Amino acid sequence: MLTGQLLANQQSDPQPWFARQAASTTEDIAIIGGGIASMMTALALLRRGS
Repeated sequence: MLTGQLLANQQSDPQPWFARQAASTTEDIAIIGGGIASMMTALALLRRGS
């Protein structure tokens, strides 16, 4: 059996542990997957001019 304790005085950091920079260009876009959601994402990007 696993047990643990949650300490009440722990402070959480509101920022994520990773920092991604925004894309500077939208010339190359890769969509991973081949389902309906991927197709609709590609269509929305095409309509936006990306």
